Amino acid sequence: MTTQHPPILRILRIHRLIQAKRHPNVSDLARLLEVSRSTVQRDIEQLRDRFGAPVAFNPIENGYEYSEEGYTFPDVEMTEGEALALMVADRALAAFRGTGSEALIRRLLRKAVDALEDRIEVRSEQVIEADPFLRAAPPDRIDPEVFSALEKAVRDRESLEIVLRTGGRADAAKRRIDPYHLVNIDGDWTLLAQDHRSREMRVFKPARIRAVEGTGVRFVPRAVDPGELLRDKIDTIGRERIFEAVLRFDATLAPHILERRWGPAFRAQIMTDGGVELSFRSENADAVVRWCLGWGPGAEVVSPPWVRRRARQILRQIGRRYEGPARRSRPRGTSSGGTSSDAKAG
Repeated sequence: MTTQHPPILRILRIHRLIQAKRHPNVSDLARLLEVSRSTVQRDIEQLRDRFGAPVAFNPIENGYEYSEEGYTFPDVEMTEGEALALMVADRALAAFRGTGSEALIRRLLRKAVDALEDRIEVRSEQVIEADPFLRAAPPDRIDPEVFSALEKAVRDRESLEIVLRTGGRADAAKRRIDPYHLVNIDGDWTLLAQDHRSREMRVFKPARIRAVEGTGVRFVPRAVDPGELLRDKIDTIGRERIFEAVLRFDATLAPHILERRWGPAFRAQIMTDGGVELSFRSENADAVVRWCLGWGPGAEVVSPPWVRRRARQILRQIGRRYEGPARRSRPRGTSSGGTSSDAKAG
């Protein structure tokens, strides 16, 4: 399996992103697929011309969309190796990405994929069902030594002292935790652990753990459901305190909120004006605010007051950024008179 995906796999993934109304543009796709912008443009042309997709560029969303509803991707012919890469290899590699075993797994998968040359026809429904690729960003990188220490502590049930990066690069916090589970979600590793200070089960991203030290103290785990804990999280970054958040959505957004399947930790209440209030527990104020702002002006943070103040602060910062003309700067690696390939139109 090579770093660059075979053309048919790239085209299928572009189709999925457009179908999901993610409005990807050439730059987004080049970064996600790890290919050049010209390669992405050729793939989009093939999607339109060879597979009959009604691809159109939306200037408001600054990305591609389908101009007609109901388009379905036809059955495709590919090698058995390409089918393996799509349905098995990428998922297997994602489980080890960022760890010390990544290079070995990649070599083994490449040999297996390259050896399977017979061509087969695969139904597009099978391909779409198997493909795990719908992320907007590549998986986080993890220090292999940190990951190995976490793995060992989970296996041995050993309490740990960790140094956690909580905000800017210079910000860090020490924690003592009992690590319960390491879980891979769409290529990103998540650590479920009991935090000694809060005595709560917390969710941490190993990519944000800067250092790990064993304590030599064994702990007896209590019964927890990892799936339940993860389903009730909006963001998987451990923070300082757990709080009850209440968000209000106006009548235009209410149908979108009510049609979603929320976990048991979320409570939706219909209001007399047709809006909806959504209540849930969280441990990351910035994640709640970012998620709320993503819904546009029809959503607001109601409580707690300190999270609402944080929302006002972020909105003021956004407002100042949009005062006056846009600030321009050059891409790194270019001279004052030069232009990088990423800055060119396409």
